[in-house]
This record gives sequence, C-alpha cells and structure tokens, in this order.
Amino acid sequence: MPPGVPDNEPDRTVVVRPSPRESTLQPGTKILSNTYVIDACLGKGGMGEVYKAEHIDFGNKRAIKIILPEYSKDPQFAELFRKEAYLLSLVNNDAIVRYYEFARDEADARYLVMEFVDGQSLERILQDKRFDTPDVILLLKRLAQGLAAAYDHGIRAHRDLSPANILLPEGLVSEAKVIDFGIAKAADAGGVTLIGSDFAGKYSYASPEQVGLHGSPDQVDQRSDIYSLALVMAAAAIGFGKKLNMGTEPASVTVARQTVPDLSAVPAELHPILTHMLEPRPEDRFQTMREVLDEIDRLETGAGAPARTTRSVPVRPAGGGLARLWPWGLGIVAAAAAALGAVFVLTRPPAVTPDEVRLAVKGVVDSYSCADLSYSVGPDLRVTLTGFVPTQTELTQLSSRIGGLRGVAGAQTDVKVRAWPFCEAAALLKPLVGNSQSAAAALSLASAATSARVGAPLVLDARAPTFDSYAYIDYFTSGGQVLHLFPNDRDVFNYRPARNDFILGRPPQVGMQRCWTLSGDAGEQLVTYVASPSPLFATPRPAVENARAYLTALAQAVGNMDDGTKAGAMLFFDLRPADASKKAEQPCPAS
Repeated sequence: MPPGVPDNEPDRTVVVRPSPRESTLQPGTKILSNTYVIDACLGKGGMGEVYKAEHIDFGNKRAIKIILPEYSKDPQFAELFRKEAYLLSLVNNDAIVRYYEFARDEADARYLVMEFVDGQSLERILQDKRFDTPDVILLLKRLAQGLAAAYDHGIRAHRDLSPANILLPEGLVSEAKVIDFGIAKAADAGGVTLIGSDFAGKYSYASPEQVGLHGSPDQVDQRSDIYSLALVMAAAAIGFGKKLNMGTEPASVTVARQTVPDLSAVPAELHPILTHMLEPRPEDRFQTMREVLDEIDRLETGAGAPARTTRSVPVRPAGGGLARLWPWGLGIVAAAAAALGAVFVLTRPPAVTPDEVRLAVKGVVDSYSCADLSYSVGPDLRVTLTGFVPTQTELTQLSSRIGGLRGVAGAQTDVKVRAWPFCEAAALLKPLVGNSQSAAAALSLASAATSARVGAPLVLDARAPTFDSYAYIDYFTSGGQVLHLFPNDRDVFNYRPARNDFILGRPPQVGMQRCWTLSGDAGEQLVTYVASPSPLFATPRPAVENARAYLTALAQAVGNMDDGTKAGAMLFFDLRPADASKKAEQPCPAS
C-alpha cells in the first residue's frame, strides 16, 4: 500500500496518514484471532483504514484494510464488499495487488487482508522525472495485462485509475502494481458501487462517463478504465508533476471531455494509441483492454496499421503528343522506378529474427490469465503452441493473435480448453510443482494409467517431497466443487515423512481407511497434492466444498508458506464412461 501523501490538489486521490490518536488500531495490536500484529497505519480513506501488519507465526508482511463501522454495519455494503473481495482474490496477476482473505473478528468488524507492496506511488515518482516512450509502453502493457485479468474474473471496472493508485516497487516499471480496488464494481452488482453515490474518480483522470457525459456514472465498464489509463500514461510521458489539462471543477471538466485532449506535450509516437483510448464516446474507443494489448503488440513488433492504398488516375495527352513525348516520358518513368526502388530499399522493414518473434509470442501468451501455455519458434519462424486456455473464445483469439504477429511464417497449435476451476487450480499450484529448491512431490494413478472409468475405485499413488510435510490431496470437479481426499474424516493424521510413499483409496492399510468410487461426467479430471512443513489450515475443512471458496483459502495458505519448502503435484487424467462389456472393478467395501 502507498505511503501517505498530503492533499494539496483538489482532484487528487486522498491518502492521508492519520496520527496515532486518529487510528482505530494502535501498533502492537493483535487482530483476527491473534493471527496478525499491527505495525503501523498506512492510510485512511473514505471507507476504511489500511494498516501494515505482520503474521505472528510466519512473519509475512500484509496490508490489512478495516472497514469503518458505519459501513460494516450496513448489510448491503458488507455483502457487496465481501463479493468484491472474493472476486479480486481470484485474480492472480503480478500487476494487481493480491487479495488474500476477507475476514471478520469477534466484534463483527470486517477486514480485507492484502499483499503488502513496498514501493513509491507513480504519482510521487513523477514529481521528479518523466518516462521515455519505451518505458511508457512497458508500463501501459503491464497495467493493461493486470486489469484485463481482473475483468476476466468479473470486475467491471476499477473506476479510480490514477498515478496515486499505481505502485512501483524499487521504482521499476516492470514491477508496477495497480492497487485500491476498494471502489471497483462487480459485473452483476446491479449498478451499485461500493461507495454509494459519491464520485468514484478524481477529475484529472476521470472518464466522460464518470462526469455524466455519454452515459451514467453507474454504468461505467472497462472502457472507462481505458480512458483513465490513457490519461495516466500521458502524465507519465510528461512527468515532473504535470499532466493533461482535464479541468478542475465540474464545468471545465465537462468541456475538456467533449473532444480528444491536446496531446502536443506527449511524444508523437504515443499519439495514435492514446488518441484511440481517449475518444470521448465509449463506443469509439478500444472496447476491451485486450484490444489495447493487441495494439501494443503491433507497436512492439513494428507491424503498425494496415497500409493505405490510393487510386491512380491516368492522364491522356493531347492528340499527336504521345509520339513526341514518348522518350521524355520513358525517362521520367525510368527515373520514377529507380526512385521507388531506392525508397523500397531504404524503407523495407528489417528481417525479423526468431528471438524477436519469440518475444512477441511471449507478450501474447503472458496476456492470458488462467491459462497454461508453452511455445517454441523454429528457425523458419514457425510457431508451435501447446497447452490450455479457459474458454473457446480465447482459443480462437489466441490463434488469430499469433498468426497476425509480424514475421510469423505459420502457427501449429495443440491448445485445448481447460475449464474453470482446473485452470485456476493449475495456475495457483504451478509454482509449487516447478519449485527447484526441493524435490517435488509426486502423484499418479496407482494403475500407472492416464485414464480411469466411471464406477471404478479411485486409487492414488503419492510420494512426499524431500522434507517432512503435511499432505493435502484434493479432487476438483468440472462442476466447481472440490472433494478433500486427504486428510478426511477417517484419515485425519496427514503428516508424512520425507520421501514417504503412500496409497490412497485402497483400504485397509495402516492410517488409510477411506476410499472412493469414480462417478459423474466423463472428461478431464484433476487431483492436486500440496506438501507443507506445517498445517495449512487451523481447522478441518468440510468433506466437499465450493472450489472458489477453497481456492481462495488455499491461495492464502500457500502465500504464507516458506519459499524454501513449497512443493506440490498435479494429476490430470481422463475419466471415461463405464464399459458394460467389462467386469466391474472391486468397489469400496461397505462402511
């Protein structure tokens, strides 16, 4: 969260550091069942206070927002805030501050536990410098990727994009993060915002819709954020505390948004993309942040806009003139051809290298959230893509975007749709599976096959990593539920020694009593294994629960794990329909 700044501009985002007397919580206060201890108050806004806190057991730094009592006691507000926090907890993108947990204490006060980001705001950095064009493009791309990931999870708009709500850890553009989604709006929130009827944006960075032009302030969507983000990029390019003149009071604000603002203070290379983002009418802008990313890809690869063609009109000389003018005309034609040839040689784009294509492909691949994609580029500039995306629409879009990159000679794709919640679980656990600091845990079907049939018992072969650990093994269904295989109501002792092999689903054996019979819809199935040196959860979880709720809790638990002892495994297998021609396998014994 950002440090406090004085409110010395009327349209500036207000983030003030209250004195200890004004803070609800004092340093040293323990909150949330003695889980966190307060370090300091970072700021106080319209609906709550933000504190820097430390996990008492693990030492992790967190930013914790406590909702002001007048809001937390309002059932409608509390429910909207809870829903918002839940949607944001699903966003896993480095450019968006992480939301770990929405909790309440014994007094029914509500808390939002977030990632603590140690860095200055873009607003503070721009007081002393400006960014050159490549850094502006890099910043725009990173923030657009993060915001697109938020929209993918149901967030309709941030609604308060400004330099004050962008942090740069260590001053690095490549690490920039968007913060303060506290007034964001869910896609199905019925037009109600989390701050009631108050104006959600600050004048300098508000879209026309937010000031009542071309739509209602309660109907803003990501196109509004596109407008605001363009104003932020213009401020970054101008620097030294200056920004585009967008008015400071209602009358001048409205006038300033009737046309595309004057961009003469911004480098000319940025004019095309910023102009399109700053169209006064939402329908004339880029319609999605993904379209902005496509345009950035064209800028980076040098593809530019499609070439324009002109119609040539022949000129017929007066009668008898053709014979007399032929040699002269021929000379002009030859000279023109030579000149055109020279221009062609001078302006022909340089040859594209495999490394350049690889970088462009990486930019496209990295823009997809909840996806698991691998790629390679051959010497002939042909691209090979494998992996998974969450929807058929994104699969179609991916092929089009890759094929449209400059220099790509063709694309061979073996990409499938991996529906939620599999993609979310895979994205969360991928760092654990690929952790090089410890030998990974292992998980497979005991039959060593890659498929199983409905009606057969689920039997799993698991192996602990190289450290003593607690094992958590879960079965995710395509319908959005998760079955906790281990620990369970019969096998509650889940501590496993290092490199211990154990079998689940084939009782009776020492410490293993529960088994399961496969059922449900055929298709891809997912079982996950997380190994932790300490228990992930303080209390047992229900046998079956909603996958979204569990992934939120698991994300927080995994975030608290020490980096040196993170390990996990994922098992994807194909569930096939029962085969009536074959003898059924031995089911689970009767309880």
